[in-house]
Amino acid sequence: MTPDNIWWDYWYLHLPNFALSAVMYTMLGRFLLGFVLPADSSNYIWRWFCRLTEPFLRAVAFITPLAAPSSAAVADWRRLAVHHPRRPWHRPDRRRPGAQPAAPGAELNRPPMREPLLLATVALAILNGLGSPLLIVVWHLAPYWLPAAVFGSPQLAFYLSSLAVSGLTLMLSGVPAALYERFAGASESTTASLAIWCASAALLSHPALGRLG
Repeated sequence: MTPDNIWWDYWYLHLPNFALSAVMYTMLGRFLLGFVLPADSSNYIWRWFCRLTEPFLRAVAFITPLAAPSSAAVADWRRLAVHHPRRPWHRPDRRRPGAQPAAPGAELNRPPMREPLLLATVALAILNGLGSPLLIVVWHLAPYWLPAAVFGSPQLAFYLSSLAVSGLTLMLSGVPAALYERFAGASESTTASLAIWCASAALLSHPALGRLG
């Protein structure tokens, strides 16, 4: 098999990989641009990033906890931090279809354990990215999902693989919490849903915690 034929012989693998990579990097670009551009910006790059990624974001909204920030939320954080540092932040409306609207002042009455539970969930995901048995598998598969320029630095490829495992942990552990919020008709993440998210992350991280301990 010559190198020229590798792509065509495995086109059924390369085409989906190319498409998913394009979506992933476009979402990353949208997320990063959210720090410097307002959500209603007329910048053509921002508008096309939003147009291309919105169908995918809507598709995964069902299994994404409400506490997870959207790109619009990132833009609001930036805008309020620069222009209105003393005003309470009002999140964009991300209520589930059919959910009851939040009561006035609900943003100021968030679950008291919200931040500790979110921090614990992120910490568990990071630890899983460092010690998960899946890390070696993701690292060896790096040539299939990382740009070729990264291959010259094995350390960078390893760190990005660790970050990928951490992100995967956050996403998978958030599915039970999102389903709970969905079927409970919640308009915001609750202490119960955040605890489910944290417990799911702890369960996924159990092998890594055993190895690091």
